[in-house]
Amino acid sequence: VVTAAYMSGESILRIAISEAETPTSSRLPVKVTILSKPPYPTVDYGFTPDVSKGIRNTFYLPQGAAVMPLTPGRYRLVISRGVEYDILEKDIALATQQEVTITGALPHVMKGLLPGLVSMDAGIATDASAVGYATAETRAIQAACEGVQVIVSGDYGQATDLQKAIRNQGLERWVRAFAGRRVLLHKDNMSADLFVYPLDEETSASFDKALAGVADLPPDIAIADLKKLFPNLIFEISRPTHPEFGYMKSFPYDEKAKEFKNDIMPPPDFTAFQILEGKKIGQDVLTYEQYIDMQMARLSGEDLHQGPPLSPVGSSFSRLPYGQEVGYPRMYMYLDRNKTLANVTASDIVSAVRGQHFLVTNGPILLFDALDYESREFNVLPGEIVDLSTTEVVRIRVRVLAAPWVSFYGVNTRENGLRGVTAGARAPSTDVLRFPTSAGELGSHIYTRYLKQDTVLDAYAYSQLRTLDPVVPDPLEDFGGEFFPYAWSGPIFVDRDGDGKIIINRNEP
Repeated sequence: VVTAAYMSGESILRIAISEAETPTSSRLPVKVTILSKPPYPTVDYGFTPDVSKGIRNTFYLPQGAAVMPLTPGRYRLVISRGVEYDILEKDIALATQQEVTITGALPHVMKGLLPGLVSMDAGIATDASAVGYATAETRAIQAACEGVQVIVSGDYGQATDLQKAIRNQGLERWVRAFAGRRVLLHKDNMSADLFVYPLDEETSASFDKALAGVADLPPDIAIADLKKLFPNLIFEISRPTHPEFGYMKSFPYDEKAKEFKNDIMPPPDFTAFQILEGKKIGQDVLTYEQYIDMQMARLSGEDLHQGPPLSPVGSSFSRLPYGQEVGYPRMYMYLDRNKTLANVTASDIVSAVRGQHFLVTNGPILLFDALDYESREFNVLPGEIVDLSTTEVVRIRVRVLAAPWVSFYGVNTRENGLRGVTAGARAPSTDVLRFPTSAGELGSHIYTRYLKQDTVLDAYAYSQLRTLDPVVPDPLEDFGGEFFPYAWSGPIFVDRDGDGKIIINRNEP
């Protein structure tokens, strides 16, 4: 337990939190959000790169307990640990120089419901970058307290080692780190914010040398050359629509026609395309449309565009210790069900991201799969192929899990980027199984689709009923609008003729 001395007129709040399902009340890393009640002023612990003593109105408890100085007043405490846990709310009143002790347990509402799924936030920045304002220790603390299992550093100019910070704070049980790095490529009127991962010390040094060799090349050619030199790395186009250095500004896009002008689009020399950055809900519409147009072109069989499928990823790209929380959104990778956090490897990450075996979420857990006709089971996962050589019928299944504090409204499926099935929740609910609204509604979440050609299927879940505040506060000014629940799946590919290839005829509906 952290110790704290009384400050003039201040009181002391002692908190200890455990996981509800553990038999021995083991301590659980959590975040405490402190909401002042009128007429008392807003709590503000300051804004520094180190969150160990609080940041704005939040306090992180990486060891599950803390002693927090707090001005006398009336407050509501919201204790949370990310999207897999319920929250604990308590109202307290503090008199001058009073000590109050709070103990409790957070229910792990997703426990046992996500076999083989491991969460990851790839590309978070530290104060090693000019754009970052958080220490490596802060990143380790935030990941543990937000329930993110894997973090990947994303500083500019270097591959920051976050595992050391995790180890130094004894958080290995909760978090595992890998290294990545960002580089801004620029030549003439073309720019790219390129994120490359996962790196080790040797690969990072080699990458530095390779960067020097492509320094005078346009970004598209530089990326192609780097990808050939490092075939085992993920090459992600980060912040693709940024007005200054977004890669897509060099490839004019017709938003009405929903296609690149003159059929000129980026070469297929990157693995992943960032659909959503942090809390910027709304940017996903344009980035998804660009992603699906590139995905369709890559699968069109035309030599000019042909390349491997493109992964639609999302991450927080957190640069600040407050207002850009780690893990919103986060990616859930489908790994082996027997995989533990301790033995997740770099190759696991590459396989999941490149293979599109994932879902992305800031709250609702969207489970999307398809029926395998041979086994008669729904076991075709995102990134995998459904063989429809003997039928034109594909059966897809959509389920949504959500912690009680996360609102949910509906789900939509898409076929080659176009709307497929639309389904809304029948009534507001706080059940973990949010769609279908009860386990007894057999078949209400299973859809039969008749497809005439190879097809890219995906789905998304959403809500505008209630934001994620106060667990995840709305963005800081100029960083976006209200922050609502949102999730999407990696695609499932339908092989209509059973030839083992996905080739889209873009002239057919």
